[in-house]
Amino acid sequence: MLAITKKKKKKQESKRKETQFTSFVYSTFKNLLLRRILEPCLVISTLGALPQLLISPGRSPIAWMASSPDLQFDPSRIPKEAVAQVPEGYTIRPLNVNDYDKGYLELLSQLTTIGTISKRKFAERFDLLRERNESKYCIVIEDLGRGIIVGAGSVIIEPKFVHECGMVGHIEDIVVDNSARGKNLGKLIINALTLVAKHSGAYKVILSCAEKNVGFYEKCGLKAKEVTMANYL
Repeated sequence: MLAITKKKKKKQESKRKETQFTSFVYSTFKNLLLRRILEPCLVISTLGALPQLLISPGRSPIAWMASSPDLQFDPSRIPKEAVAQVPEGYTIRPLNVNDYDKGYLELLSQLTTIGTISKRKFAERFDLLRERNESKYCIVIEDLGRGIIVGAGSVIIEPKFVHECGMVGHIEDIVVDNSARGKNLGKLIINALTLVAKHSGAYKVILSCAEKNVGFYEKCGLKAKEVTMANYL
């Protein structure tokens, strides 16, 4: 009888340790997963050096990814003041994986060479950009009446050591469709990207442009400074 009791206690102790180990593994994995998701969303404020979460209050990265699976980044990251400036009949939003069928690449071809990009290749690149949704933001303007993309631009947030580990926003690929010009859509895109960069902690935004476009960007609040150089590889 004593031998049976000892055997039972030993079995219970073994089960208890197994349960503790399983709980430890689960807790560790959960914490690593949450850290993986949340750490990219934390930046150091240049004003108070305090962590601030770059998402809407109460809206977690998991929440927006689940509710907006086709968008490149959380739409709440586009400031309301930028959204309010959009003319009637248009909308400004993050790039959508379905914009392949709404003329996004055709619009970019008005800016530079695009080449041949299949729908599958577009989706693969979109997935990569979605994974980097805290460092690159691709914004588009859609003509709701025609269901096509008529404006686009992006900003890359670069972490730096200078300016007390500050951030710099690199604005790129600004283009407005020929049929939609004269509606201040280009200025609206620049303003939206600048605000996104500012809210991400950037102390400045920079861009490169053709000399003929300097006047337009000056109207958007930018100033000519230094010289841009390139080495196409």
